[in-house]
Amino acid sequence: MPKYYRLLTLTFISLLAYFFSTTEYSYYAPQVIAFFSIIIIAISFKNKHNVPIEFLAIIVNIIIFNTNGINSPIFFLIYFFLFFLAFTEKPLTILLYSLTLLLIFAQDATTLANLAQLISIILISPLSYFLSLQTQENQRLKDTIKSDAYTATNMLSLVSEVNSNPMIPYSQKQNLDKVKQYINSLLENEK
Repeated sequence: MPKYYRLLTLTFISLLAYFFSTTEYSYYAPQVIAFFSIIIIAISFKNKHNVPIEFLAIIVNIIIFNTNGINSPIFFLIYFFLFFLAFTEKPLTILLYSLTLLLIFAQDATTLANLAQLISIILISPLSYFLSLQTQENQRLKDTIKSDAYTATNMLSLVSEVNSNPMIPYSQKQNLDKVKQYINSLLENEK
């Protein structure tokens, strides 16, 4: 997948939902939302760990834009979607998607209430960005721990193999037993 595929997809979906809401076809928004909801449910039954973000973006954006955009009573769905993206996407994608939303909604910021909605996106975007950074760092640490556990397991089997050699003196076998105990304690603490 290209580097900016997800960002371009989310931007395109937002623009498409905006233009869809300005046409006479916006009358069919409930059917479009139902269609993509059924697709999400069908995919979720097949693959429980991979929710299609693009379809969720379509649903959220169509709902927001068809319920009066920035004046929507359920505008807060954008916040939840940004936080959802923080757990699944790269930080740059979240910032640029937020910028896209700001540019789309900025044209409707004619009153103080609309401006407050825009400012809320501006305030939530960095929070989502930092949450995404932390999620990525957490995943990197988990991968490192898995790698270290694999290395420790290999070391444990090697020490056991060397320790089973009858030619090794008793004092060195005792040292190898201490190394095995230490590696086992490290593996226990990791779990």
